Amino acid sequence: MNPIQNCNRIDLDNPNPFIEELIYHLVRYKFICRQLKKEWDVLELGCGTGYGAYLISKYCNHIDAHDMDTQLLIRAKEKFISYGLS
Repeated sequence: MNPIQNCNRIDLDNPNPFIEELIYHLVRYKFICRQLKKEWDVLELGCGTGYGAYLISKYCNHIDAHDMDTQLLIRAKEKFISYGLS
């Protein structure tokens, strides 16, 4: 089977709510990253699974990411420890 035929397509007339929400999140993080200076330390509250903290970490000196849900923090630490985040 041709791999191109097996790809999911973006249908702008019938957008997928999950994909739409993901795009909004990524756009917000990209905007924040553009505002940061490499020498800054950043605090992120409500980091969830940590993907935003990982993105931000590339644009600042240090990031402290926190969430009230300890299970999400455990997942974030497990996921991103291999990238040098703890």
